[in-house]
Amino acid sequence: MDRVALLHEVVGSEGRPLALSVGQERQLLDMLPPAAARMRAAPQALSRFSLEELVAGEDEPLTEPAGDGPDSASPAPEATPDTGLPREQSPVPRRQTPTYPLSIRPPETRRQQTPVRPFWPALRLPCPLCRQRKHILDSLCPHCRRPDLVVVSAFALVGGSALVGASLLLPGNEPGWVAAAGVLTAVLAALALPAATGLLVHILAGYEEPHVDAATGVHWPASKAACMRCGRLNVMPLFVCRFCGRVSWVRLSVAAAFAVVCLGMVAAASPAWQAPGWWLVLVVWLRRLVRLIGCLCALLVLLGTLEVWKLQARLPITGRIRAGPARAALLVATALPLLFGLLFFLGIFGGNG
Repeated sequence: MDRVALLHEVVGSEGRPLALSVGQERQLLDMLPPAAARMRAAPQALSRFSLEELVAGEDEPLTEPAGDGPDSASPAPEATPDTGLPREQSPVPRRQTPTYPLSIRPPETRRQQTPVRPFWPALRLPCPLCRQRKHILDSLCPHCRRPDLVVVSAFALVGGSALVGASLLLPGNEPGWVAAAGVLTAVLAALALPAATGLLVHILAGYEEPHVDAATGVHWPASKAACMRCGRLNVMPLFVCRFCGRVSWVRLSVAAAFAVVCLGMVAAASPAWQAPGWWLVLVVWLRRLVRLIGCLCALLVLLGTLEVWKLQARLPITGRIRAGPARAALLVATALPLLFGLLFFLGIFGGNG
């Protein structure tokens, strides 16, 4: 027979309880009456959660089924109601890998998807109104959102002066400083006038808060770019977002102005046939190069405007062009390349080399 623990071995000489071994505790439980043994033993609790669910829902309060005690009639306030579904279908939260929709993804994660190259970030000057530094090609200050008329006036003055000088100097197509000055003023007009047009159109279009997915500031054109309004990625974008219908009027106006200046310089710089042969060859090939650049730019404008017209039927009502001035500007931009093509066939841009 097993040895039965005596009272002084359990309680001690001073009446304090001593530590019991596992065998002694089992002997005491066997000596107790059945009712006392049931009160002494803790009710067995069955959890409805697996180990994976317990680890996944560490922040959620876990409750156990009520026991047979008298306090089990009223459930605890934080107890999860039983929906009567099997455990596989019970709405138990599970920890998963964090995935973010496109609209709530963190900005630092989203902007890494559409990297763009900033356009000469060193060209920054203080805004004449709020005195905070901004890019020189930002006609609307991103800080105070007011137009910078000083920059627009400067570009317009330089471009207009260069255009007048080129129109006076280019007809004298003979070797010398006059012809070289005419070429330099034509190049300056081809750069300054489209820039002034884009700055003015940006002011007329108004400031638009960029989407967190879109690139901010002035940047180079890219093959993949996020829309300023909806933030969705467009592959080979021209002038319109294919998802929300936003038209980039600045880019469209710059391309149209550049085509007008290039083809206008070609028409003004007709070669003088009494000049030496080497000079005639140089002028003819230079005119062909500028004509090709102007025609490609006009073709780009035509394709972009046709895409805008094509998307009007598929876009939602909020994304369509409904304003009268905007539709008139789009109509003029569409007709401009067609007019250039007509003049080209008439010989104004294609005759005499």
